Amino acid sequence: AERGWSQIKRAHRGLIGNFTHVVTRVNLGKKGVYYRLIVGPLPNASAAKNVCRKLKRRRQFCEPSKMTIG
Repeated sequence: AERGWSQIKRAHRGLIGNFTHVVTRVNLGKKGVYYRLIVGPLPNASAAKNVCRKLKRRRQFCEPSKMTIG
């Protein structure tokens, strides 16, 4: 996930270059354990959707999510 963040940040510096990130572990049962990379924080849901829309145009997966730090 950390390596992925470095690659994504480099590729999309203009959109997400100033954001921080957190990695969360998610156990999806039979599908296995995954790690989600969450980037932000953004001021509101509309801003998150806007950034995701732009990232998707660049063929980068993005799904708005709540960011909890701490």
